[in-house]
Amino acid sequence: MAIVGLSLAATRPFQSRLDSARGTPEATTFRLGTLDSRILGKIKDMATTINVDPTQPDDEVSTSINGNEVNFQTVAYGLKGWENFKDAKGNDIAFQTLTRRHSGQVYEVVDPEVLKLVPQAVLAELAYEITRDNEVSETEGKN
Repeated sequence: MAIVGLSLAATRPFQSRLDSARGTPEATTFRLGTLDSRILGKIKDMATTINVDPTQPDDEVSTSINGNEVNFQTVAYGLKGWENFKDAKGNDIAFQTLTRRHSGQVYEVVDPEVLKLVPQAVLAELAYEITRDNEVSETEGKN
């Protein structure tokens, strides 16, 4: 099988392995999309920050890994909706988006004020699932 292009318009349902209601009608279902290669590259480029003090260039270089921010941005761009996501009082949390532009391209992203309500462990799980869609399958890779 040849390499297959990304299906950018498709979404798929996902229920967290951490959801005690998983597999039931009460579970929270997230709608996951696929990130295009350009935006995924920009997000992954945020993963590591290297800092050099220009006044002391011979000193040690400091690096930091920004994994949590990468997860947050991956989900902001890749999450397309949810059902049955509730606040502590049992009220539905409305899915809200806003528009961002990158390199002349317009993206609908999850509003950060809403996305910050997703627990960090679930956010990491969602980010992993979203980026899986950009991997080349074993069948494609054996060509």
